[in-house]
Amino acid sequence: MIITYVYYPKRYLTDSTCLYIHRTIGKIRIEKDEIKHIESLSSKDLTGAYRKAASGGLFGYFGLFNTRKHGDIHVYTGSLKEHLVFVRLKSGKQYLFSPENLLEFLDQLECGT
Repeated sequence: MIITYVYYPKRYLTDSTCLYIHRTIGKIRIEKDEIKHIESLSSKDLTGAYRKAASGGLFGYFGLFNTRKHGDIHVYTGSLKEHLVFVRLKSGKQYLFSPENLLEFLDQLECGT
């Protein structure tokens, strides 16, 4: 329980060049100019998803998941039901987020792409 608490995504912040995923221990930084594709997903897009190395529900969802549609995705969400944002980097690495304010989050990300 302690491990899941320290790694769950607490909030997302953006500045002019980066997206940050803040956790109790550390943060993850994604350069906006590395983003290749952004799209909003529904929970139906995650049908058949499974955890490869992840936490599935306690304090949210985070870690590596696999989906039929997108393959491996690094997930940092509070929910897998709504406000889902899929991000693919130029390197091929993929992320899933669930910001509270979906439209504002998308606008902030797209300003850097």
